Amino acid sequence: MLKNQVLEMTTTEPASVRGGRWSSYLEIAKPRISTMVLFTVWAGSVASGWASTQWHWLHAMVGTLLVAASGSAVNQYLERYSDYFMPRTSRRPLPGGRLSAPEVATFAAVTLGMGVAYLMATVHPVATGICLLTWILYAFVYTWLKPVTVWNTFVGAFPGAMPVLVGAAAYDGQIGPLSWVLFLILFWWQFPHFMAIAWKYREDYAAGGLKMITVTEPTGRAAGRVAVGVAVVLLVTALVGNLWLTHTMVYTMGTLVLGGAYLWYSWEFYGQRDNATARSLLLSSLVYLPFQMTLLLLCI
Repeated sequence: MLKNQVLEMTTTEPASVRGGRWSSYLEIAKPRISTMVLFTVWAGSVASGWASTQWHWLHAMVGTLLVAASGSAVNQYLERYSDYFMPRTSRRPLPGGRLSAPEVATFAAVTLGMGVAYLMATVHPVATGICLLTWILYAFVYTWLKPVTVWNTFVGAFPGAMPVLVGAAAYDGQIGPLSWVLFLILFWWQFPHFMAIAWKYREDYAAGGLKMITVTEPTGRAAGRVAVGVAVVLLVTALVGNLWLTHTMVYTMGTLVLGGAYLWYSWEFYGQRDNATARSLLLSSLVYLPFQMTLLLLCI
């Protein structure tokens, strides 16, 4: 087994290195992903209809942020050896030797405890339970499946979308239909997004022993079919939101433009399957999600 650099760190480091460790803790928490998580928590609460009169959405955001940081830390703790072999991840705090495994494990335990305790004290128990389930699915089930089966992407899409439900249930434990629509939008959105990433970093995933679809089927045809098929499902799912919206014409037009563009880039990726089309699909996914979710919230 690989002898990880992290396990050889000494305790007599200069102050500059110790200072770098604090920034490494921030990196372990994946702040860019956490920002998206916070947005989806808030969106779920707005779609539920009580966010304008209650502050539970803010408590849900704080607690979920802490739990998400813990989940990210556990994920990187468990994947520290495979991360070492992948150029994309080899400079993360653990394989890069900036933090030790016990330090990351402690960080994960502390942030999880703080997050769950905060949620239990401030939001409905249903929201707390959903957040804890999200942590379990991401930190352990999804992480465990990545070197085992290509179905890891399907399983990982659930914790990726569940923060919407945390926000929706934060006040009274009820999850309204629009919050479920947002959940499904976020759930299906991840597949073309992940297919683009899986193609772009297919060599990294193969080196790390991870069973991504572009590793088990290296031509990319399967990844392209998934991207196109799910983009169609996503477009239909988003249009279903009209059943509970007020400004249906505006929403329909905007959804057709956004979803149509996402489908187009998915089709383009399927047809060519190269780094350029994968990059275009990835960028289109980053544009689609915030605009589609915002459009829905504005048309309530």
